[in-house]
Amino acid sequence: MEITLDISNNFNSVINFDSFLGQGERIARPTIFFDEPFGFDENFGFELSNFGLNVEDEMMGDFVKKSPHFNDIIDVDVPHYMQKGILVFGKARITVKKLKGLYLRLSGHNGSDESDLYFQCHEMLNKGDVLYEVGGQSAFSPHYTKGILVADRTAQATLRFLSTEYILIDSCDEDANKYYSLRQTPHSYLANNPRLDVISHFTKNPAKMFDFEYRSNRFDYRYDNDFRGMVAKRDEYMG
Repeated sequence: MEITLDISNNFNSVINFDSFLGQGERIARPTIFFDEPFGFDENFGFELSNFGLNVEDEMMGDFVKKSPHFNDIIDVDVPHYMQKGILVFGKARITVKKLKGLYLRLSGHNGSDESDLYFQCHEMLNKGDVLYEVGGQSAFSPHYTKGILVADRTAQATLRFLSTEYILIDSCDEDANKYYSLRQTPHSYLANNPRLDVISHFTKNPAKMFDFEYRSNRFDYRYDNDFRGMVAKRDEYMG
């Protein structure tokens, strides 16, 4: 059974790709898959596997509608100071409609900024535009991919995954990390045949949105009942 969740207003607070930790160790190693052909589109989609999903209260109605396929999420009790969480080990589909800007960075093996490759496409930033972040091991080359997506204030972001491709996270189980590691989809790429159609779009020119100060000057963090994430402060031409 497939479930579709609307994550337009809480994308950054529920998609856990870079700080999914357990007992002091990283237990998830996300992998990101780009569509073919690669390129900027206002209806942008990609796949992500091996990532954490923080299950917020407002999501529960969607899981209840799919009962009994997600009953473990519905029925599990967690302490009031904790949040329900799952590890999605299958390929989940993330789609962002009304995308306005796309920034990607491929980080090389040696950890040097000089080896990083960038892609950026963004013409106009408007007050109220939202910023989403995502990342994971590249499925097409030996890089770690970090993505910044800038979308219209009325953008719709959705997440789809199967009931057979996730497991509950139990933070109280000391042996859980070993189990999570075994359940992850192994990361692999075609080492001798990287997707040149993707890599050819990247250059060594740093994408400005990855500069923390630059980004902070243009976006504020907002956290309320209607939205949790980064929102643009003003209009600005980005071309």
